[in-house]
Amino acid sequence: AVECALLSCLYARTTYVPLNPRFPHQRCEHMMADAKVQAMVLCPECLDYALELELPSSVVVVTDEVCAQRLRAARPTWQVLSIGSFDDEVAACPALPQYDATKPIYIIYTSGTTGEAKGVVISYRAFTLYLLKVLRRYQFRAGDVFSQMFEITFDLSLQDLLSALLSGGTLVPIPKNVLFAPILALERFGITIFHSVPSVVGYMDKIGLLQPSSLPQVRLSLFVGEPLWYEQVQQWGRTCPNSRIINTYGPTETTVIIATHQVLDPEVTALSSLPQHGRVPLGDTLAGAAYSIRDEAQQVVPDGAQGEIYLSG
Repeated sequence: AVECALLSCLYARTTYVPLNPRFPHQRCEHMMADAKVQAMVLCPECLDYALELELPSSVVVVTDEVCAQRLRAARPTWQVLSIGSFDDEVAACPALPQYDATKPIYIIYTSGTTGEAKGVVISYRAFTLYLLKVLRRYQFRAGDVFSQMFEITFDLSLQDLLSALLSGGTLVPIPKNVLFAPILALERFGITIFHSVPSVVGYMDKIGLLQPSSLPQVRLSLFVGEPLWYEQVQQWGRTCPNSRIINTYGPTETTVIIATHQVLDPEVTALSSLPQHGRVPLGDTLAGAAYSIRDEAQQVVPDGAQGEIYLSG
């Protein structure tokens, strides 16, 4: 249902703001008010949470009629629409608005650990250009099966969804109860494109789930969101002997990923030749972007010196 809602937003050329029912109510209320949200799409699991929200808009869309009836009874002032009540043969698609490359495709809010959550606005043009770079960089195939490990509040969720759709592949949302140990799901569904935070590998290794060559079908492993360590590369490389392993980096403000580093290609490099310890570098930037390490005077530091990372694109 979540993926359908995202695709519907894109089809209608509108802007979506992902919410998380694990967020405090006040945080979600701030996000919706700040982004001037006009309608909210709900899944049944979020119904109780939504009933406790003070909505800036009274338009709510739910996935089935049972939820709609409950909402109408509890909030009679809300305009409740049920997707499940539409007649496929009768419902007509409204005329689409003209495509606007400068319009936001989504607004994702930062964690707010240093203050009030800030909305990062990404345009249709910026994300489209980024997605084209991703498709060219990784050369996905129609037979690929993609893992979907990320919640919609993480911008990479849209990358996985559209990469699978545009390449003709298959998307497999990994159940929440096995997100930190998805090994059985990867085996069962034949995942070929694995996209995850590196700590998942460390956790599975710690509890003894990683066995040599147990995932031979994985051909590409992308890691993001945390430092990737060579210890994790060794653990995952033994488990997925045919997989390229790529470290990726980029804050939300740069439109998802800005840099990649291919740490292992088993057709070119032996896993045993890689370091056993240490942190994997961030790598080179994608086309049209650049970064540098600078000091407090904003001057580029010499090789090996520490500083702050400056990003451009």
